[in-house]
Amino acid sequence: MSTEQIQERNRATENHKIIVVGASMGGLNAFKGLLKQVDASWPVSLFFVQHIHPDHKSILQELMSKFTKLKVVQVTDKAVIRPHCLYLPVPDKHLFIYDGHVYSVSAPKENSARPSVNILFRSAAVAYRERTIGILLSGLLTDGTLGMKAIQDCGGLTMAQHPEEAEFPEMPLNAIKEGYASHSQEIASINKVLKKLIFEPVDILGNRKIPEILVRQVEAVANFSSQVNEPQEEPAITLESPDTVEYSLLNVITLMQERTNMLYNLAEKEKMTGRQQMAKHYLSKAKESSFHTENLRRHVEAMTSTKKTA
Repeated sequence: MSTEQIQERNRATENHKIIVVGASMGGLNAFKGLLKQVDASWPVSLFFVQHIHPDHKSILQELMSKFTKLKVVQVTDKAVIRPHCLYLPVPDKHLFIYDGHVYSVSAPKENSARPSVNILFRSAAVAYRERTIGILLSGLLTDGTLGMKAIQDCGGLTMAQHPEEAEFPEMPLNAIKEGYASHSQEIASINKVLKKLIFEPVDILGNRKIPEILVRQVEAVANFSSQVNEPQEEPAITLESPDTVEYSLLNVITLMQERTNMLYNLAEKEKMTGRQQMAKHYLSKAKESSFHTENLRRHVEAMTSTKKTA
């Protein structure tokens, strides 16, 4: 889908907001609290992913139905995105938003997770831009940080659970430290801020350009999924044939970003424990990794721009 088509669709349904919520360890109770504060009459579609073991039998649909009047949908293949609905993943599948639908896809793990918060957030950001609200709850490591950045880069709004309240503060804290959370709220007071964000007029900037790297990352997931799905009368996701080299490079960039974040976290932990020499070592490695990641990102962006103008 072209940027122009995305803009046109956004203008047509600008009152409909998309809320994407990500969590890991300790995030389920926080999400229950958040869910109780979401009025089912609000013009929103809500999506929630939490890191779960692939062999875990999910009871999320039954469980969440007790805390909301939203229609709860566990996505096993694909579903049309409608207001007043809560969409949940199945174990070992990503939730992926594309072209007015939400898909259950088996694309590679990101941040060693499937479902991945980043994949959901990034796809929502590219599809719904200024109408996207991202919320990051309790969890370990850095999944969701780059997804929050993607939402900001596409004009959306971001919130993180207050780290002091989170059972495991690492996920929201990383997003806050990187500057990718516009708001940091305790769950009990999230209602007022969320309601304000939902009913604020959307400032759609027609000249805002979605970063090409984000578009390519989303299309890479869609391409991968359309290739690995068994033949159907109607393909799950229809795209032009994928560039496997480009897809591989995008995966490398994602892995390098994860490594960079991990090194920064290690540097911070060593600093907090007083091991200054090791902190300097990890910080140096993190900066080196960040430099190479950005170089590769610029190279891929140049490649894709060349292809578009060829």
